Amino acid sequence: MFGILQRYVLRETLGPTLLGLIVFTFMLFTAELFDLMDALLRHGVSLFSILKLFSCIFPTLLAQTIPMAILVGVLMGFGRLSGELEIMAMRTSGVNLTRLMAPVMAFAGVVTVILIMLNISWFPALNRTMKLTINQIEFEGMSNPTPGTHYDEDSFGDSEQSFDFFYTTYDKNDPEKPLKDCYLVVKNFARNQYDGASKNKTVIAAKSAKITAIPEKLQMRFIFYDGEALSINPTEPDATRIMRFNRLERIIVNPPSRRKKPKEFSVGELNEQIRDAYHPKQRGAFRVERIKRFSVPVACLAFAWFGIPLAILIRPRGKAASYCFTIGLIFFYYILLQFGEQLAQSDSILVGPVVFSPNIILFALGAWLWKKTIYS
Repeated sequence: MFGILQRYVLRETLGPTLLGLIVFTFMLFTAELFDLMDALLRHGVSLFSILKLFSCIFPTLLAQTIPMAILVGVLMGFGRLSGELEIMAMRTSGVNLTRLMAPVMAFAGVVTVILIMLNISWFPALNRTMKLTINQIEFEGMSNPTPGTHYDEDSFGDSEQSFDFFYTTYDKNDPEKPLKDCYLVVKNFARNQYDGASKNKTVIAAKSAKITAIPEKLQMRFIFYDGEALSINPTEPDATRIMRFNRLERIIVNPPSRRKKPKEFSVGELNEQIRDAYHPKQRGAFRVERIKRFSVPVACLAFAWFGIPLAILIRPRGKAASYCFTIGLIFFYYILLQFGEQLAQSDSILVGPVVFSPNIILFALGAWLWKKTIYS
């Protein structure tokens, strides 16, 4: 299929690509692990839960790191060939540059198709499983909370019913009322995240309490003893009520664990959400996510197309130079992508071109670099 020179160029590219994939995946995995460390250390997490969590994280990270790795591969591979004048020798011998780039572009194209297929349903399913696993860990951990630690909506999950819980001491000798000197603040928000502010807030302070986790229902049951409950409605200040109690039971639910985020929908489900969405910003968010399922994989082709002539012209020598160029280009790419996402939230007909604009820019710059390379 490919000649000797083409296979040689492909091998020179695949080695650095694999190295870049390992490096970038490890970097992003470390960042993810750092975000999850609090939950993993605070709660007793089983080995099965950890392995299940990691098995969901790794594949979804590959969707981000593979385009980066391809860019590293072409910069290092073609940079070395150009720096050691092998490209010049091939061109002097009459070898066309398009023949040399063909196997690399074919490889990038195959990877692009595979990532698009995985983005249609498999990666969203993994994101969903990862979220449910994290929620499971949080719910199980709340059965035995750490004294003196605040448990708020950030550690519990972004919820339309969020809470802040705190207690001072844990009494092992009182299994019915083990938590001493505690309070609970519950905030109920508008059902639609795009509709804005909080509806009401309840503050409960008690001498003792007990917590029971119900993971299968994604619920927490709080039983308070000897305290006061304050109910506040910001829209009706005169309706504020104070209630004293001997025993009070409160169940906290976590609706977002059931409600999916855009990245957890398959492409087919995104189409349904776009059709049924009633808020323009909500519809825009779903449309942006649907287009990203295709635009991010296409970055493999864009980076290869742009990176090959760039490497031939600037001749980056060594791993450090290639990684520096890659990080700079990745930063530029994702800045453009974020800017495009913000513009696309308006739900205009230009959502597609705007979200694809980083790839379009890279293809255009790549064409200009190819022109300079061929006629240099």
